[in-house]
Amino acid sequence: MVGEGGVSPAAAVAAAATAAAAAAAIGVLTNMLGEGGVSPAAAVAAAATAAAAAAAAAATAAADKHTAVGFASGTAPLQLLTLQQQQQQQQQQQQQQQQQQQQQQQQQPFVNRLAAWNEQKESKRRTGQGFRV
Repeated sequence: MVGEGGVSPAAAVAAAATAAAAAAAIGVLTNMLGEGGVSPAAAVAAAATAAAAAAAAAATAAADKHTAVGFASGTAPLQLLTLQQQQQQQQQQQQQQQQQQQQQQQQQPFVNRLAAWNEQKESKRRTGQGFRV
């Protein structure tokens, strides 16, 4: 979609980073749930946050692609955006980017804790200490 002009490179990078972070967090959560390290409520909340971020990125990409398809299909005169509409779209994109950045900043401590917990678990596994139940 980036090559077709449907999505700005910055939006594509942000969407990919959000999806990668969500996938990593879900993977670690699944691992932790299997060993009883995270409550189901915390896992559900993290998954919901990741899903909301992915949905926002997908909605932005879909809106960008829809506009690009209209121009590419020859219906450009019917779909020309006024300056005001373009400004509103830019403001919405900026707001979405700010929201994504805020979500990433809010999620980062949680992701850091998950990574530290996972490293501790791996260290104990390597040294043969393991977890006691």
